[in-house]
Amino acid sequence: MSFLSDIFSKKKEVNEQPITLTREDLENKLVVDYQQEYVAGYRSFVRCQRRDANEEEAKELKQVFDLISSVPEGKKLIDEVAKAGFQFSLQAFSGNNDGCMYGQRKLIMLCPVNHNSIASLATTAFHEMVHAVQDTRTNQLLSNSSKLNIADQFKFQRACEAAAWTEEARFAYQISKDHPEVLKHVSQFPMYQAFDEEMKKSNDMDKAGNAAFKAWYNYPHYQQAYEKDHIANITFGLKNAENAYNRKCLRESISNEQVMDSIFLTDSLKKAVEPEYLTSPEALSITPAGLDRIKKAESKYTSIFFFKDNDKSYMSMYSTENKKRFDDVENDPSAMLCASHNSLQSKLNATASSKQETKKNLVQKALINNMGR
Repeated sequence: MSFLSDIFSKKKEVNEQPITLTREDLENKLVVDYQQEYVAGYRSFVRCQRRDANEEEAKELKQVFDLISSVPEGKKLIDEVAKAGFQFSLQAFSGNNDGCMYGQRKLIMLCPVNHNSIASLATTAFHEMVHAVQDTRTNQLLSNSSKLNIADQFKFQRACEAAAWTEEARFAYQISKDHPEVLKHVSQFPMYQAFDEEMKKSNDMDKAGNAAFKAWYNYPHYQQAYEKDHIANITFGLKNAENAYNRKCLRESISNEQVMDSIFLTDSLKKAVEPEYLTSPEALSITPAGLDRIKKAESKYTSIFFFKDNDKSYMSMYSTENKKRFDDVENDPSAMLCASHNSLQSKLNATASSKQETKKNLVQKALINNMGR
């Protein structure tokens, strides 16, 4: 065989067996993030550092996994997360989040400092691990949903969060008899309250899951917080697509049935919630001010690529103010006038709130600077 024919010959395929990761791998790969303070002149600053877990920290994660494994769905959850290649980190300082799932980094972060027991830490771990499964099953759609049209991005991201909370409430209820201390962590949330109340009525876990799922959508605090969060996710995704000259955003859709099939860990819960609920006024509403932000982001993205058919799926969403679809309001002059007035009032309220928050941040910054000197 000649030299050239050897170069262009087809290489032999090597049948490599995929490595199957286990719970033991999750425990062995545990890392800890901590803060290290540095002093430079008259100022001090803090950097986040990472190290391997010590024996006590490794024991803490093992106890969490033992508790999760005590329920029927728990071992399956741990196995799915391990096979997907995730790693756990413990945050050794108080943070803004009890836990977080970073899909593209394959990382689940837990903050033990924010929890008062192993049982409460296990509920947060259960929640974030459900997110890891959701992200894996949808090929990281939870990490970056920008290929979906805007309405479906909201639908999918909200459903993922509601489902994770439903699974968390179910888990907390299952362990509460042997670990009543978990109630200090979950009992104040409407999702757990709805689950518990339905169990007292019917003793049916699926009906209770349905109640918890819908309670998430009717929790005003979460609706306000997650609207901001999801708008930020969507606009950030479009901004990244602009920079990468990615023309494939906002072009795909996902059906209600496909969403329901991918968001739950417990199979019976997939049938417990009717799919059409995901596009109901309760589940797919947005504030007029939020809609304005989405319109601007969509318009900026589509104008770069001169698309003829812009994504207007957000017009099928509902207004939080009157529960009417925005495309219906657009076709009704009197309703549109009322909506414009309400939108202006919302912007004024948001501006006033922003000024108060800015003042608060300046005070906090001054305090931090004084502490650092």
